[in-house]
Amino acid sequence: MLIHPAPERGRIRPELPHIIYNDRKDGIMEEDAKTQQLLQSIMRRKNNSAIAIAFDKASSDDASICRIAIAWISESKAHSMSCLVKPPTDDFSCSRKVTASMVAHSADFATVWDRRILPLLKGDVLALYDASRTLHALKASYETSGRAFMLPELYIRDLRFLAITYMPGLGNDSFISIIHRLRLSADLDDAASRARACTSALDRLQMIYPASG
Repeated sequence: MLIHPAPERGRIRPELPHIIYNDRKDGIMEEDAKTQQLLQSIMRRKNNSAIAIAFDKASSDDASICRIAIAWISESKAHSMSCLVKPPTDDFSCSRKVTASMVAHSADFATVWDRRILPLLKGDVLALYDASRTLHALKASYETSGRAFMLPELYIRDLRFLAITYMPGLGNDSFISIIHRLRLSADLDDAASRARACTSALDRLQMIYPASG
């Protein structure tokens, strides 16, 4: 796994409808059809564009991811999908929109990652805000299953690192400050909205500061 700024170009529209998974045991055929639809959109994404990942946590524990989302740019639009996850906790004190009852019948993180997220990571560029902390939470949540977390060989574009490096006078390097500086918006309590904003911000950063790509 390499952390490296890969090239990305073109304008996008960041806030568009997205697909939601609640990975229950029923409805498998319908969800497989959704996966094929997503794969077709991802395969049409522009060359070298990144797939962004964001998540919501139930509590302050990094192993408590309760919703995960990915977003990508295809046909000049930002698309996203999200999956509910049942974390190994009843503490939902840090989640404003996902509740314990919402995820009561959802799969655990490792199952959702292996079945719904990993098959969609086509290409070699991943977009994250604060890659080190994000990867730590993904690993912690996955390994509650007792299995080791593995990522395919990918370049990672870290929005926080690139913004600090290429945006003069940024000052505050929080996610919301970076996207506002780039004239974007996001619902901070919604992983899918943040994922769309992340991939949109990287696209806009490349347009304004070409050296960032």
